[in-house]
Amino acid sequence: MLFWIVVAIMIGCALGLAILPLLLRHKNAEVLEGTSYDGDVAVFKDQLTEIDRDLKRGVLNERDAESARAEISRRLIEANRKAKIDSGTKTSGDKRNLFRNAALIFSGACVPAIAIAMYVNIGNPNLADQPLQARLANQQKSGDDTKILDLVERVETHLSGNPDDSDGWEVVAPVYQRLGRYDDAVRAFENLVRLRGESEDRLSNLGEAIVLSQEGVVTQRAETLFKRAATLNETAVRPRFFLALGLNQESKFREAISAWEALLEDATPEAAWAPGALDQLNMARNELGLPPAEPDNQAAAIMSLSQQEQQEMISVMVAGLAERLEEAPENLPDWQRLIRSYAVLGKPDQAAAALKKAQSIFAADQSALAELSVLSTNLGLATQNQ
Repeated sequence: MLFWIVVAIMIGCALGLAILPLLLRHKNAEVLEGTSYDGDVAVFKDQLTEIDRDLKRGVLNERDAESARAEISRRLIEANRKAKIDSGTKTSGDKRNLFRNAALIFSGACVPAIAIAMYVNIGNPNLADQPLQARLANQQKSGDDTKILDLVERVETHLSGNPDDSDGWEVVAPVYQRLGRYDDAVRAFENLVRLRGESEDRLSNLGEAIVLSQEGVVTQRAETLFKRAATLNETAVRPRFFLALGLNQESKFREAISAWEALLEDATPEAAWAPGALDQLNMARNELGLPPAEPDNQAAAIMSLSQQEQQEMISVMVAGLAERLEEAPENLPDWQRLIRSYAVLGKPDQAAAALKKAQSIFAADQSALAELSVLSTNLGLATQNQ
């Protein structure tokens, strides 16, 4: 109600500013129209008659009477001319008054009616204010999106004539995914696999694009791709995550629980996927009538701590893992976990040292060496290790 009262006051002020000049002009016009020259003409005629009477009575001589007649006649002619002009002006003034009255009616009735009708259709009094910073951020985002679209268009034009340019597909594929063009992203990742061969990362990218294009469903084709990716790198998180998700979707909850628990054992404080994985684990447990994951689960325990406590807990766990490997060094998964943990904790030198030691332990096992080589490449330790 208060809003409409304020609106009414504002409309009244606006109409006052618009109508007041018209009313003042109308008033001035009425004053002017009240001044007529017809009376002057009658007065001058009477004066001429009075001169003739004065001449007969002997009050004026012939010479003075002639001079007076000339002056009064001149004034009579001027007054008569002005009287005729005033008559025409009054006629045109009537027309002006007609237009003025129409303008007053339009300003007083039509303008508010049009304004209110427009506001009812497009206005929103409950719309929240948008601070300057938010408007600038939106403008910046719009500008960034325009630049991205221009980039995509240029790359697409280039690829239409150079379909075997793997660099072009590598540039545009993640952009397609960001823009929600998942079918295009699938096509781009397919070309990357075709041109550069299979790797855990490329197969996982393709599988993820397929899942997104199917609104989150892990299809049979995506599952095949994730299995091949996991074969190339058994410790990779992404293919294992989607494979576990597929088990949930297929209602294979016991297998899903095992997959989620194995994945969460490798969770770190920086792992953005860990909360989602824990939710999926508890969903599978709930389907089987099991209670949620206990707090002593490593992932749950880690995520319940502060950042500093998480780092301390991880450091203690890594130190315990290193001690365990001193006693039982023939455990390849533990060596992989130790190397990855050092890398996550920002200790590349210790990660490289652990990698080198593991390679010496498994020097005779080509399969183990291959897995360690893939891990070192994924963690950026390959160049340090050469």
